[in-house]
Amino acid sequence: MGHDNQVRINQIQTVGTHNSFHVEITDPEKAIREQAQPGSGTGGEEYSHAPIQQQLDGQKVRSLEFDLAQDPDGGRFTNPILRQISGEGPWHPEVMNKPGIKVLHEEDVDYHTSCLTFVDCLKQVKDWLDKNSNAVPITILLQFDQGNGPNFPGHPTQPMLPWTHDSFTNAEQEVLSVFPRDRVITPDDVRHNGMTLRDSVLKYGWPTLRDARGKVMFAMDNLRPEYLQGNDPSLAGRLFFTNAQDNGDKPDAAFMIRDEAPQLHDTIIDLVKQGYMIRTGRTRPPARRAPATPRVARPR
Repeated sequence: MGHDNQVRINQIQTVGTHNSFHVEITDPEKAIREQAQPGSGTGGEEYSHAPIQQQLDGQKVRSLEFDLAQDPDGGRFTNPILRQISGEGPWHPEVMNKPGIKVLHEEDVDYHTSCLTFVDCLKQVKDWLDKNSNAVPITILLQFDQGNGPNFPGHPTQPMLPWTHDSFTNAEQEVLSVFPRDRVITPDDVRHNGMTLRDSVLKYGWPTLRDARGKVMFAMDNLRPEYLQGNDPSLAGRLFFTNAQDNGDKPDAAFMIRDEAPQLHDTIIDLVKQGYMIRTGRTRPPARRAPATPRVARPR
């Protein structure tokens, strides 16, 4: 704690999980997938993460990732194909029939999660932070799912709804329904008057660890152009940081994803020294067999 007022939050290293909500489907469900499309039942999705609060507490995870699927009217994901075929019935209809953003990996075929809705996932994070107010800030990476669903022969999956200015605003409102504004680190908290977000982090840096403890920040994995459309180019008034997939020369560039950490080690160090915040990792090994074709706009 003695150096909290000297260390910036982009200068600390934290452990994160990908698909932090993911729970492995059952063996009967795998068998249905395998019969319909050989290879899809053992396509690299055979894992379960611990519940969110256990990750934060026992595993010391400080970066989480959630896949968000729009369901403005409720019921879009209540009857997954696997459950229709198996006869197991609707999937948590008491929750899934209600409007609100849902959290799942792939609709119809890989939908088991430790928190069914975005709000529920966020509440689990907040409940833990309320009991651990001195924790380093938790970064929540958001992947916005849209486009066609996974292939499932004989059973077409419905397309995911596209993300628009209004639906991004709705996602921000769901965040603020759980976290007070002063518990969220936003672009407005980082940007200095009269400067772009990029120039602010390069000249002045991110908030100090002392000012950021007990808070969360949200960063986007994908759909940066869609989020920027109709908004201030430096993200004024917005809650989420974009993923600067270019070389960081745009007004919103402050957070970047640079996977393949071993190969990009020196590049990542240089970017952090400049003032950027970097999410990195190691790409998982190839699946034992080819997985089902993923939906579009779902980078991995």
